[in-house]
Amino acid sequence: MCVSGVAYAGSTSPRDVQAFIKNADLCVHLAGEWDSDLPEQEQKDLKLSMDKYCGAAKKQLNKLSIKYKKNAAVQKTLSQYDDSVKLYGTNQ
Repeated sequence: MCVSGVAYAGSTSPRDVQAFIKNADLCVHLAGEWDSDLPEQEQKDLKLSMDKYCGAAKKQLNKLSIKYKKNAAVQKTLSQYDDSVKLYGTNQ
């Protein structure tokens, strides 16, 4: 899925990119946990967590894309999360 992005993040990526990857990974993970059959309170808790991490990742993605527009390695990492973050961060 995003293995190369995580590998890049752990080695040489800037801290702001590492923070984005952490939020984006949590966003994708939490979105995968969603199930309409979950009890209502669990759905609320999950939605709050998704809003937190997906919202943060979406904001970070836009800023980092501009900040690192000339850095091919960072752009490659960001692009691996582009669809996921935009899809799950739409409530922000």
